[in-house]
Amino acid sequence: MAALVAVLVGTGGTLAANRTADAAPALSAPANTATKALSAARVAEQLDRGLVAVPADGGTLVTWRMFGDDPEGVSFRLYRDGELIEETLKTNYLDSGGSSSSTYEIRAVVDGTEQPGEEAGVWGSGRLDIPLRKPAGGSTRDGVAYAYSANDTSAGDLDGDGQYELVVKWVPSNATDVANSGTCTGPTVFDAYELRGRLLWRVNLGTNVRSGSHYDSFQVFDYDRDGKAEVAVRTSDGSKDAAGAVIGDGNASHLAGNCAVISGAEYLSVFNGENGNVMDSVPFEPARGSVADWGDTWGNREGRLLSATAYLDGTKPSMVFTRGIYERTALAAYDWNGSHLTRR
Repeated sequence: MAALVAVLVGTGGTLAANRTADAAPALSAPANTATKALSAARVAEQLDRGLVAVPADGGTLVTWRMFGDDPEGVSFRLYRDGELIEETLKTNYLDSGGSSSSTYEIRAVVDGTEQPGEEAGVWGSGRLDIPLRKPAGGSTRDGVAYAYSANDTSAGDLDGDGQYELVVKWVPSNATDVANSGTCTGPTVFDAYELRGRLLWRVNLGTNVRSGSHYDSFQVFDYDRDGKAEVAVRTSDGSKDAAGAVIGDGNASHLAGNCAVISGAEYLSVFNGENGNVMDSVPFEPARGSVADWGDTWGNREGRLLSATAYLDGTKPSMVFTRGIYERTALAAYDWNGSHLTRR
């Protein structure tokens, strides 16, 4: 059976999505001084209005995005089936005359000039169901069978079309907490899907990266500001990108006798968000070093890894990866220029 993930995008209210500063602005500069300063300083993703219509008490609730560089006086004209039904300063409207077969279009109005619009139909069930392609299960080296289930998911515009895609992490049924060193696991798998359900690519981290909530923290963001998000994650020897290219030594095994992985190569890899091909891999930092330096000898604290995205210079996004907990925590930050990773 196909798995399903439900996601609601384009929420209403005043959700803001900045547009890429390198792109030609569709709207004039913000009139608000604080907004203008923030928009100028921070280079962020370029998204569409994210128009969504869902059934609600009293009609159909239609919502869309405000851009970070929208001028202070921007207004919106909402059309239903080609007919103007509302002009508003808000980013949502409850249409009492709408139905499940209605089609909506939103157009921003700037200085009295109507901008190009975006259309959307109604999500009849009130949500968007996206079919997933579940990876085939397998067996670990100790003969334990495993099957996959969908786990963490992150959103990013992977192909530069202004719409979000989803990066879904699949974990095997024998995925384990880092404290359980005596458990063999299947590999962690990452998929990328369009919102309509088309699978864009699949990446397999391999058996040298144990599967569990602490091992495979990942980031999805447009780090080089080309309008397309990248995917960054810790990999090891034998990890494979979407084209089957092997990272490191495909014949190496770093599993100890109890299936713990407390030695061997680790990499930070950046994958092309559009096709899943690895673009660069560098030795992962914070490096493991001596496991005992992190507070125990079996990898419980050494194997706790987290990540984040931050505007460390106030303008460009960087990726941050951390290792350790309780006894010691270390952090390392990296920048991506489109071809190479450099440690900040």
